Amino acid sequence: MANKRLSFIFKAGSVGWSEQWYTVSSSGPVELTQFYRNPAWLSVFLGFRAMGVVYVGLRVNDVDVPRSGYLDLLNINCKDYSGPAGPGEEPAVCALGYCVTTNGNHRPVQMRGLPDGYVNRDPSDNAIMSGPLIDALNTFSDKAGVFGLGVKVQQLPHGNNQDRQLDAMAPAANDPNSTTFTYTDPIPLTKGQPVILHGISRKKWPGYQGVLPTQNVTPTTFDVPVIWRAPATQVALRQATVRNYEYAIEPVSFITWEDFRTKRLGRPILSPRGRRSGVMYRAH
Repeated sequence: MANKRLSFIFKAGSVGWSEQWYTVSSSGPVELTQFYRNPAWLSVFLGFRAMGVVYVGLRVNDVDVPRSGYLDLLNINCKDYSGPAGPGEEPAVCALGYCVTTNGNHRPVQMRGLPDGYVNRDPSDNAIMSGPLIDALNTFSDKAGVFGLGVKVQQLPHGNNQDRQLDAMAPAANDPNSTTFTYTDPIPLTKGQPVILHGISRKKWPGYQGVLPTQNVTPTTFDVPVIWRAPATQVALRQATVRNYEYAIEPVSFITWEDFRTKRLGRPILSPRGRRSGVMYRAH
């Protein structure tokens, strides 16, 4: 069995986007794309999209070998499968919600390309979660698990992959674009697997957050491809930890829809500190 990432690619006018799901399948990428060409799947997956939205195609990637991928071009106009009538608008309206996996984990979900005319709100500006659009979204929610869709869930510390104490960080000896960490634990990190670091200040040491690939892993040290920016040649760490990044693909049990976002009012505002503010959407 292999873990696959599914990128469903859409466009509406000049706007394009992709919606990503995961699945566990022993089938090759060609067989997998043929499975998702099934008219039963297309009617469910495209049934709530607005006219004018085009389903461009499906890209299948091996999760553990991201560069190993296959693209199936389709260029299907969603009006051929759309249940709710109406031309929709561009950029496309999206529905926001969360999915619950079979193990009880929650992940956010965003589905775009909805017909604008079916998004209604009450006098308090709360979305009215009823009508043909919600019915079509709920149909997709019921079928997501049937068609093998899942989400990627990070595994908590367990067994031989507990958090290990970090002792120090320093510039790598033979690579100016890498950082060497020293750690202490009777169980060494697994060679070739990425890691997650905790307890390192994002403000003082940017670049060490998230999932990082490793190099030169030994029972006491490892390197990550982050350039050393500190004036000191070594920094002691007190409450920082590291563990191997491990994940699981968990099937979707159901999806709950909570709100809609409609056409954007304008471009994000650039604040004085150089950060972009949140995108504004018009009330419906």
